[in-house]
Amino acid sequence: MQIKLLAPSSSPPNLLRKAAAFLVTLALAAVALIFSAVALTLLLISIVIGGVYLGWKLRAMHKQMQAQGFAPPGSAMQDESLRGEGFTGEIIEGEVVRVSEPAISIETPTSQRRPH
Repeated sequence: MQIKLLAPSSSPPNLLRKAAAFLVTLALAAVALIFSAVALTLLLISIVIGGVYLGWKLRAMHKQMQAQGFAPPGSAMQDESLRGEGFTGEIIEGEVVRVSEPAISIETPTSQRRPH
């Protein structure tokens, strides 16, 4: 049993074949562009829907936390003792430690000053 493969004609492609190949290539490029646009649109829509869902769940969680007495940072329910004057120091395990150092001024006698 022999298999014979039919080879395309050995004649060079004419203008009609070139035009058909160009149109097929153009059509495939258009289909690929449409597919990528649809895929990008679906991706963006899913990102927006996911963001809205996450925001909705976080909103419900914040309401639940406020109902239980927890307050987010910077809210009006936060402890008023830390507001007012700005404190300087360190907070160690919830305690405020203020370290105040006296201002030290070192002056040299005028006889020891060097001219600039």
